[in-house]
Amino acid sequence: MTNNLSNARSQATFCIKTIHRPQCCAALVRSIHQYYGEDRPLIHVLDDGKPELRFSAICPDEAAMVDQLIETEYDIGLSAGRNRLLDAGDTPVVVFADDDHLVTAKTRLSKLIRKLNQHHDLDLLAALSNQQERPKLLRVDDKTLRIPRGYYKKRGSICWCHYVGNCFVAYRDILQAIRWDESLKVEEHWDFFWR
Repeated sequence: MTNNLSNARSQATFCIKTIHRPQCCAALVRSIHQYYGEDRPLIHVLDDGKPELRFSAICPDEAAMVDQLIETEYDIGLSAGRNRLLDAGDTPVVVFADDDHLVTAKTRLSKLIRKLNQHHDLDLLAALSNQQERPKLLRVDDKTLRIPRGYYKKRGSICWCHYVGNCFVAYRDILQAIRWDESLKVEEHWDFFWR
């Protein structure tokens, strides 16, 4: 079963940062191949784990299925890893996914990319996957970042918000302009979306 992404390999790149979860990363890579086949986007994986726990060491077959595997010094952090993944490719669209996500029959990547391209006022787009990763609005009250009641503003089929979970489709150039703060190895997500 394939989804026609029309030149997917020149249009989009899956960017996956992993550390010490090779089996999870392998399952994601297999799921991308299973559901998109030859029409799949590029797959780039950055692994900053200990050598003996690396994706390439534990799951060499799946590591061979990615288009670019970047292995760095130990524990550079999520922010630095994502920035390096951004810099490593050149497709106009990137798909950021955590290494424990999976592509399923319900994943409509071509639809998300088409919608992103149709709405020129969007920087990125995410599909709702679970309650924890629902879109959120953010605001500051007296130097405190808050999430107000009501998660988002809905306009048509799109929920306008400031924050989404760690699985989204975005324009590479927008993300490269913002970048992740490399001093934040974890919990970088709030800072990234606030900026």
